[in-house]
This record gives sequence, C-alpha cells and structure tokens, in this order.
Amino acid sequence: MISRFVLPLLLGACTAVGPVAAPERADLERAVEPFAGRMRAVGITRVITRRDSAVVRLDTLSGAVYSAYPGGMPRLDMTIEVEASRVRAAANSFDASRDSPAVTAVLAQAIDRAASNNEVQWIRANPWH
Repeated sequence: MISRFVLPLLLGACTAVGPVAAPERADLERAVEPFAGRMRAVGITRVITRRDSAVVRLDTLSGAVYSAYPGGMPRLDMTIEVEASRVRAAANSFDASRDSPAVTAVLAQAIDRAASNNEVQWIRANPWH
C-alpha cells in the first residue's frame, strides 16, 4: 500500500530539474536579453546546458524538449530562467567575447526547436486538422 504512494513520489523527485548551483551573472543576462521576447513567445521557461553534455534541455510550457548542442561551439555550463518580467542567467564562468557566439547559437536553436515542438503539440491536440 505504501509503495503506491512512495514510488511515484520518488520517481517525480528524480526527474525534477532545479536551477544550477552557480552564481547569477549580469554579463550573461545581457547576452541573453535580446532573445527573451522570442523565448517567451514560444513558451521557453528554462534553458539548461552542461559542459559535459551534448544535449540542451528546454523547459517549456508544453514540457521538456531536448535538442543537440550546436556543433563547433564551446560547451557552457549555464541555466537561463525566463520569467515574465526578466531573465535570470547563472553560470560558473562566462567570457562575453569567447562565449557569446555559443549563447547566440544555443538560444537561436532553442527557439526554433521549441517552435517546432509547439506545432507538433498543436497537431496532436487538434487531430481533426
């Protein structure tokens, strides 16, 4: 009886992703800000990249979406939180001259991927089309 309640609780806790334990960085926030409106428009609420992963995780209003990290770009450890009135960005390190092209590539691809996912979700939700 107790396993019916404990197992789902444990599984939910294992799949939850929290913000990175890194300091918020104003310089990274400035690099992300030009993309904020488009990220909100496609429903992106969080972007997570890890230096040791070839995958970008997007948390969207439709759920989690995964995308390959753009090729040829240095990998970054960063978490971007897209809020209604501002963008928060956290990373252990960020060098604007070196890392801005990677941020631009990640976010441009993230916006495209989320928009594509939204179309698929709409078609699934509206099968009569």
